[in-house]
Amino acid sequence: MSGYLFGAANSTDFLRHEEYRNHWLGVYSIFKKQDPRDRLWTEIEKFCFSLCEKTGQWLQAGEDEREHAVHGVETDPVVYKRLCDGLRSMSEDPRPRRQVIASEMLSHLLASVDKSGVTLTYLIWRMSRDWSLQARLRQELLALSPTLRHPPQLLESDNGASSRIPSAREVNTLPLLDAIVQETLRLHSAVPGLQRRVTPKTIDTTLEGYEGIPGGVKVSSSAYILHRNPDAFPEPERWLPERWLEPTEDMRRFFWAFSNGERMCLGKDFALQQIKLVVAAIYTNYTTVILDDEGIEQEYSYLASPRSNKLVIEFRPA
Repeated sequence: MSGYLFGAANSTDFLRHEEYRNHWLGVYSIFKKQDPRDRLWTEIEKFCFSLCEKTGQWLQAGEDEREHAVHGVETDPVVYKRLCDGLRSMSEDPRPRRQVIASEMLSHLLASVDKSGVTLTYLIWRMSRDWSLQARLRQELLALSPTLRHPPQLLESDNGASSRIPSAREVNTLPLLDAIVQETLRLHSAVPGLQRRVTPKTIDTTLEGYEGIPGGVKVSSSAYILHRNPDAFPEPERWLPERWLEPTEDMRRFFWAFSNGERMCLGKDFALQQIKLVVAAIYTNYTTVILDDEGIEQEYSYLASPRSNKLVIEFRPA
């Protein structure tokens, strides 16, 4: 996600930098529970600000310098560039431009840390309780070309040079995989809390048949409530992936895992592809068995992690 935000040259590399990754996660576990006033210019904020500064300098550098800096690997800082372009077209903001950019980028960076992890935790927990579903999913996954078998199988077109993963388009054609992900996002939303909005100040607003709502009124939606509408989702407390094999219009309308409208989750497609690839890689190669799920119940909070903050799973070769 940091590569999407800041470009590959300026992104984190926590896969290889394990020691700093563990330190950062420890600092973040404190940061996310702090009062915003206590977060000011702590390590996490300094870290994001440094990524913004590095990205700004990278964009100003010449092409030769950029290629040399990243050893020929280069991707655009998609979000950073789009944000900067948008700010140039807006009216003057009294805050320093660097502060505005860093604040917005921090929101996007932190949004990517917990939510996919929460979803994967509950998906694997649910799958580990149903071996027949694991077998059905594995059969579907083995139809991918190339498969995600480990060790990776090489394609003839690679000439033995490298392995490949399936395209995003092909991964998205797998109905059972998609249904399992959708149902987990419905029943175990990582962010089930209120998504607050404010009605326009200049006109009255109509929402869901309620007319004459004055301007400046806070209104909210909640994924937890919407996802438990029995009219859209019969037996709403049951985890039933099969319901998504033929979704109704009401199901799509009341699905709110990524919010909706102009302020919906910027990383929706990125997150879905990431989750599907991880799940596909796991269940192509392994079956999963629960060793310890004590405290797996979700917290009643804006970000709904397991109460115990853990799930212990055994991976057995398929």
